[in-house]
Amino acid sequence: MSTGSARPASTRRGDQQRRTPAGGEPRRLDTEARAGQLIDVAKRLFAQRAYDEVKVEDVATAAGVSEALVYHYFQTKRELYVAVIRAASKDMAAAVEPDPDLPAQERLHAAIDAYLRYVESHAEGYRTLHEGGIGSDPEIRAIRRQANKRNVRRIVKAIAADAKPPKSLELAVRGWLGFMESACLSWLDSRNVPREELREIFAQVLVAAALTAWPDDARPPEARITT
Repeated sequence: MSTGSARPASTRRGDQQRRTPAGGEPRRLDTEARAGQLIDVAKRLFAQRAYDEVKVEDVATAAGVSEALVYHYFQTKRELYVAVIRAASKDMAAAVEPDPDLPAQERLHAAIDAYLRYVESHAEGYRTLHEGGIGSDPEIRAIRRQANKRNVRRIVKAIAADAKPPKSLELAVRGWLGFMESACLSWLDSRNVPREELREIFAQVLVAAALTAWPDDARPPEARITT
């Protein structure tokens, strides 16, 4: 599988001509805004098609700019894809961060609800983050592992409060996250279950997994596991 696209000769000669979007003048954006625009466009394309089926030219056309301009910001298609994955991971982390002033159990439920709202409103970014692409790429794997580790740490802390949790709880939470990600991807294809019902399913499954990993007779009172 190819993980990058060679830069065309025309781009190496510095062809920086921007295309004019239909019905108007070329949009002049600053560096950060333009890179963000290209990432957003690429995110949509990578969510809709396999990695190898998306060309840099496709991103340029969809963004209304020249292919040379895309290469000005991202040297290869792989570099663009890595930027897409990193942006999607950061967006999701920010979206599901609950109010720190809430009690631990309420933060947990708020995080599940925020997660589902993000999935529902950012379906393309979620699919790009969790499906297809070049998942075997070391940098992509590192981004995904970091996101998973952050989520596991957040959930374990919400469950354990100030108590020291067993290692089995972390494993149970990791398994639950995998279940939730897979279920959300299926849900995006069908939307045949209301979001509120799905939220309760996830909460109940998490409680069951946590209670199995950390039963009542081994858990201190401050570590409450309830729905």
